[in-house]
Amino acid sequence: MAALGRLDAVVRTPESWSGVQRTSLLAGVERVRAALVGPASRVLLAHRDTPSPRRPGQGSTTAVVAAVTRVDEVEVRKQLSQGQALADMPSVARDVTDGLMPVGHLAVPAQVRDRASAVVRQWLASPSGQQSVTAWARLHEVRAFLRAGPVRRSV
Repeated sequence: MAALGRLDAVVRTPESWSGVQRTSLLAGVERVRAALVGPASRVLLAHRDTPSPRRPGQGSTTAVVAAVTRVDEVEVRKQLSQGQALADMPSVARDVTDGLMPVGHLAVPAQVRDRASAVVRQWLASPSGQQSVTAWARLHEVRAFLRAGPVRRSV
């Protein structure tokens, strides 16, 4: 957190930086986001799957996590969905963590997985399915990945 505080202090006047410097910083921030997705997802899934004490009026894990993190329940459900996708697709998780698949692309296989039949879920979890997903994600920005990627065609 101290390093992030120092970074915030350095980035007070990014308009005076070169385009290369700004792009480099944005790429670094994206790498940090990617590195945090896996650990955060595993903790969220463990919290979902492990009975934990709840206060009266807090029925679901989603509500508890939303209250503690002060994040909207819709966002918590999205994070849980993406976490489950990462758990089911270790090659995809590795590519996200390594920065080969942008974090923003993760929503696509997660949404498809949530709505898919058992056959499609099995394909997504298979080595060939994961290889197809990551190969397509490496080549395309998120809209093209959503429209025409192997994930969408598999549904």
